[in-house]
Amino acid sequence: MSETDTRPTRARGTPPPSGNQSVDAAQGDQLANNFGKLLPSALDQESNDAFGGLPTYSTSHRFRGQALIFNNETFQHMANRPGTQRDVVHLRKCLTKLGFDINLKNDATHAEMKQKIAKAASEDHEDADCFLCVFLSHGDDGVIYGKDSKANRESTAVRLQEDVFDKFRGENCATLVGKPKIFIIQACRGMDYEKGVIEADSAGDSVDSHTIGSDIEEEGGKPTVPSGADFIICYSTSQGFFSFRNNEDGSWYITELCKQLNEFGQEEEMNTILTRVHNKVSQRSSKSKNLEACGKKQMPCYISMLTKQLVFKPKAKKGY
Repeated sequence: MSETDTRPTRARGTPPPSGNQSVDAAQGDQLANNFGKLLPSALDQESNDAFGGLPTYSTSHRFRGQALIFNNETFQHMANRPGTQRDVVHLRKCLTKLGFDINLKNDATHAEMKQKIAKAASEDHEDADCFLCVFLSHGDDGVIYGKDSKANRESTAVRLQEDVFDKFRGENCATLVGKPKIFIIQACRGMDYEKGVIEADSAGDSVDSHTIGSDIEEEGGKPTVPSGADFIICYSTSQGFFSFRNNEDGSWYITELCKQLNEFGQEEEMNTILTRVHNKVSQRSSKSKNLEACGKKQMPCYISMLTKQLVFKPKAKKGY
């Protein structure tokens, strides 16, 4: 939520992209007609024995795809987010290595964010392997804030379900049908701190804190696929909890995610990478001048509607 507002908020869940989850026969035929020309390449099943013979998403398109990054550091009605520029540096390094074309938007208003998202969904992605979008901002459960947003004022926020995920569903974004749509959300999703417990079989950071003066931030014929398929939504923290950001080094989650993608992104499957990220982040404990935040934990999570293995295999000509 906002870094300057501690009032309780109405919980808003962020289920996976929904809309109309079921596709009847008539809708299926219509989707097949609309996307038939795209499906042969988009649904190209590259098998890999290393993954138990499961198909992997095609990486044979001309481009890896766009990486749209929203980086909000300064705010009109909330505390600023020092340290977020380190996240941008880490993201640029690892995503460029993986072949993505970086599209960075700094300090965007909520209206500008909605406009950029709608534009990205309307673009032609036929020559791309996938699409990736990152939010580095304040937030609450189900929403992301722009630089002009006010906490607990939904009319000034970006709704993740309606304003983001739904724009990339199959019926709205035809050229990404059958391709991975990856969303990474570094923001708080509520007001609670994650507590540490002793693991049953188990043998200094500065942090973001959600009080003024500190920095907790704020997740049968032609082949057809479900319109809501092939999304993966990666949250820096679990529903209802704070997310930590180091003022000098960047956020716990983005720092670790980029480290793992740099080392394993071209050879390991995305679920394995994310599990390793969860393991590393879960081992950290906060050190803060804010006693309420001191010693607290963070547990990332993700929602996957992927239907194949996702591996960012090296491209023949990087970025082309």
